[in-house]
Amino acid sequence: MKNPKVDSTIKVSVLVPVYGVEKYIERCARSLFNQTMTDDIEFIFVNDGTPDNSIRILQDIIRQFPEREKNIRIINHDGNKGLAVARVTGVKAARGEYVIHCDSDDWVEPDMYRLMYETAKANDSDIVVCGYFTEAEECKGIHWPSLLSDREERASNILRIQKMHQFLWQRLVRKDYYDKYDFKADPAVTYCEDFVVTVPMHLFTDKVSVVAQPLYHYNCINPGSMTQVRDVKRIEAGKLALDMLEEFIVKHNHPAVLPALQYRKFLYYLPLITCLECYDPKRWLELDNPNVNINLMMRSRVSVWLVRHKLLAVNRLFQLAVRKIFKR
Repeated sequence: MKNPKVDSTIKVSVLVPVYGVEKYIERCARSLFNQTMTDDIEFIFVNDGTPDNSIRILQDIIRQFPEREKNIRIINHDGNKGLAVARVTGVKAARGEYVIHCDSDDWVEPDMYRLMYETAKANDSDIVVCGYFTEAEECKGIHWPSLLSDREERASNILRIQKMHQFLWQRLVRKDYYDKYDFKADPAVTYCEDFVVTVPMHLFTDKVSVVAQPLYHYNCINPGSMTQVRDVKRIEAGKLALDMLEEFIVKHNHPAVLPALQYRKFLYYLPLITCLECYDPKRWLELDNPNVNINLMMRSRVSVWLVRHKLLAVNRLFQLAVRKIFKR
């Protein structure tokens, strides 16, 4: 698919991958179609071979918004190709001046895209970042981005998830800028995909703005989401993504970002010694970088000490005791 030319009548293209979200797609779609932006916004849904009723439900909702239909497209993949490919499909099909992703199990505030677009135009921004709400059963939170002047500092804070977070859905990006550098994750990347795109995205421009309010609702209670899966497969997928990102950082000569990358890797590997569902201390020892300095919780520090001293059986008993005490 060739990238279409930007349509001057479309300000924002919202790109939504759809897979296994029949419980959530209605709320997402309604929040999109109720945006205060009207004819100057388009919605592109990429059906990534979803096996459930997500598309039928989406089509039912579309019929309830006839004024939006002309600016809604559903693109069908021939089978499940994964989130990275679905997002690339959406970007290639987009005709807007700016593009932004939205996950189909999340939802957005009514003014989100209007406020972000107005900020982009006022500051001639390549990227606009907004805050977001964390929606979870056990707790709710609000996350505020902080604008930092230095490119490498921004990239490092994304990797540390401090002041600037990694999510694509909180970033409105100029389409020409997206196309110029062809920001995308390798199709093999099935986890940490956002890091692989947003870190390079921030290393190539200083034209970044922030909307200082939360506009996106991040659903953390979807059991089918990759963020809810804790297993060795996910950790290996994260390793693949972060290794690719490391190659990019080295290739483009940004050594100041490498400590933050090693920090992120350490945290992704940590469940191999602290989580019984993916417990593999021998693999952790292969991946461990003892030079990374991280302020861990006490029980994690105990696990690191035990495994580094080859007390693997003791650490497993420790994890069983922790689970019994904290019931998780």
